[in-house]
Amino acid sequence: MQKWIDKKPEVRKLKKWEAAWLAATIDGDGSIGLYNYGKEGRRVCIQMSNTSQAFVQRMREVIGVGSSVMRAGMDKSHKGRKQIYLYSLKGSNRCYKILKQIIPFLVIKKQKALDIVRELEEKPFGRWANATPEARILAGKKAKARWANPEYKMRMIQKMQEYYKNEDNLKKHRERMHTLWQTKSALS
Repeated sequence: MQKWIDKKPEVRKLKKWEAAWLAATIDGDGSIGLYNYGKEGRRVCIQMSNTSQAFVQRMREVIGVGSSVMRAGMDKSHKGRKQIYLYSLKGSNRCYKILKQIIPFLVIKKQKALDIVRELEEKPFGRWANATPEARILAGKKAKARWANPEYKMRMIQKMQEYYKNEDNLKKHRERMHTLWQTKSALS
């Protein structure tokens, strides 16, 4: 598989015609799902596949983020068929923002989208929001074991230093920490 994935993705605020086009595309060639990842909790995924790479890329451009993948290694039963391209947007928060914008234009998958949005609004979403305590403990142990490796630790520190060299990233971090501090002080 050849893959391209954003590093810090954010979905776009869609124009009305883009939301309508995206809804029609998802109704026709796409899928929307709320998937259970077991101990990690549940996440939303929006996908679309087509034989036109330009069409799949256009969907990515409209949304602004996501993965465009060319499916490789087709088996012998696909002999003579066209290559398939896949677009995927994962992450409950990003999918939620897209679904809220396209629901008025959906026809076939409207009820499913409404159910997913309602589910996300009633329960917290995200990779670890619904994780079991055991999964959190196991993930913590794995993270501590990785951090104990000096090569890994050095690589992560270098990445953090590089990230905070950017003034915008530093400003966002300071704002998050200030908000966190205020929330913690209010609870005390």
